[in-house]
Amino acid sequence: MSKPKKWYDYLTINSYWLGINIASGVITPVLLPYLVVLFMPPEQKNTYLAMVRVIGLTVAMLVQPLAGMLSDRNTSRWGRRRPYIVGGTVLNILFLAVVGASTLFVGSDPGGFFEKTFGITAAFAVLITGIVLLQTSSNFSHGAVHGLIPDLVPENQRGRASGVKAVLELLPVFLVIFIGPLVDSGKIWLTVGIIMAGFLVT
Repeated sequence: MSKPKKWYDYLTINSYWLGINIASGVITPVLLPYLVVLFMPPEQKNTYLAMVRVIGLTVAMLVQPLAGMLSDRNTSRWGRRRPYIVGGTVLNILFLAVVGASTLFVGSDPGGFFEKTFGITAAFAVLITGIVLLQTSSNFSHGAVHGLIPDLVPENQRGRASGVKAVLELLPVFLVIFIGPLVDSGKIWLTVGIIMAGFLVT
């Protein structure tokens, strides 16, 4: 049976939720719409934004429960959840770099291969690739994180632990106030760096 937890244990156990929600609170409502308009015709932005989001959500729907199931059965000496969380975080950093690098491909397809073949620009193709990879790695760790409270917190303290989790999930909402102007001014790499730092710190 798990021993009673101190107040700081609730923060430690739930800290990764802060990193996850910094990413989702910045990428989906702020960064993606900006990049889609940058890469594709503005009058079709909703179509292409929906395309990226549907593909990303489909990947999340498949990967997250699988990662949770596999972490339940993991027998690593590093623990059941930790390898998935750490591995997912390292990959998140790499795949966030792909998302940031998508801006480097604007106007880089002079022959129009992607537009002729897929009806999209090269930059948008790189963005979709980055988002799919990021959704895979993020939900790889996300699925494992769901098991931390049941694994580590005694049953009579899980309500308090879940309350701290909820607060850490909501805090990143206020980041949009500061991140929005960065994205609007084209500081994509700074924005991506903030998301990376969120994962690394938590």
